[in-house]
Amino acid sequence: DKYAWVRIHNMPDHAYFNHAQHVVVGNLECENCHGKVQEMEVVYQYSDLGMGWCINCHRNEQVKVLGEDTEYTVADMGGLNCARCHY
Repeated sequence: DKYAWVRIHNMPDHAYFNHAQHVVVGNLECENCHGKVQEMEVVYQYSDLGMGWCINCHRNEQVKVLGEDTEYTVADMGGLNCARCHY
């Protein structure tokens, strides 16, 4: 099938990733991590998804907490705790 889903982004087995935390709770757009897939001739891994890349995002990305006016970084909410992503 021309449009069959093929895994491009692959996380190591020791890392946990949950799309819902990032897309639903964090309000991130797919393009933040995957790039503009609809414009790619051949889909490729846009972001390296290495630990440093994730840590930089957790340090800088602002998240709006429901019911509060203040935005926090993911780091402010414990997002640099190793056990959040590693088990």
